[in-house]
Amino acid sequence: MITGGVIARRRINGDTKLQRNWKTKRCKYGKSFAAHNGTRCASPQGIMPRSASSLVRASFVLSLLALGVACTQAAPDEAPIEGEDDDLVGGTVASEGQFPSSLLVRAHCTSTKVGPKHILTAAHCVVGDGGSINWMYQAPFQVTTKVLVDQASPEFPWISVTPVKIHLPPSVEAAVAAKQSIYSWGEHADIAVIELDDASGEKLKDIPIAEIDTEPLAVDEAVTIQGYGCENGFAGTKDYSKARLKFQATKVASYETLAAEAAEPDSGVTTVYVTDQDRRQFFATRGQGRKKEEASLCPGDSGGPVYRGADGGRVVGVNSRGWKGSDANAIGTTNSHTRLDADTQWDVAGWLGTVPGV
Repeated sequence: MITGGVIARRRINGDTKLQRNWKTKRCKYGKSFAAHNGTRCASPQGIMPRSASSLVRASFVLSLLALGVACTQAAPDEAPIEGEDDDLVGGTVASEGQFPSSLLVRAHCTSTKVGPKHILTAAHCVVGDGGSINWMYQAPFQVTTKVLVDQASPEFPWISVTPVKIHLPPSVEAAVAAKQSIYSWGEHADIAVIELDDASGEKLKDIPIAEIDTEPLAVDEAVTIQGYGCENGFAGTKDYSKARLKFQATKVASYETLAAEAAEPDSGVTTVYVTDQDRRQFFATRGQGRKKEEASLCPGDSGGPVYRGADGGRVVGVNSRGWKGSDANAIGTTNSHTRLDADTQWDVAGWLGTVPGV
């Protein structure tokens, strides 16, 4: 899951080293490559085009979002591993069917089924660096609800689905129309709904629909974060050919409390700087880099659901970003998730109410 984070662009301006790290791109299968200047990624199908940079970007914005493609994990035919701290960097491997609405988009982001033919994810998963729609979502792509995933196996039972419309909040739509980047955090609602064709809806009919819960969250309220992301931190070893769904029961934390914790002597935690606008867009949870019992977002977790409570039936947030720690693997210290309630900078709840079928 969940373990390393990436710092938002606002936090890394002027630091070219951090900027390069933030743009590190994830290839469909195998190692990570720098995304800048058109680096291409090798895959069993050949070379992905230059526009694939948006795929990596999404994954590592996910760096913010930790829960995506697994880094070190069991083979698909093995039973889920639970409670072994040596293997898991935060969180617990889900059991099959435990979170039936959670989806992995192959070699990309985590997402959630929220309508008969609708998938909820992060806007930065769908929109690339230059404000264009990611090439992946302009053609059929593959999803799964399986907990243990072998992304390189030709035998794995992926479900192929076809998008017909990408629903984006107005500010994101405007950025796409102007071919502008959406990676200035807080200036756009980091959320998107992918609408599929009727045939795809039929293929997904047995997957339960998670309810979008737009009631505001309270500080210390119980939530469950999850995703298919890497497990060893932003700078840790990664194996993107495999993935597994991991989750962590946790509580909403206030940014003020997190800042106070970071200010304590020898905390080893970088202060999280947020604006009032950020607070109206995101809510926070603690990462494992801050507290061992917690879990951190990691590349591949972007777009994943945050469920209210522990039942996995009501989505109250979407994995968006995080801050990496100072340890060797850069395990995330703070996770930020897009709020879905009405009292947000962009009235996310109101916008969701305009999306047909959700």
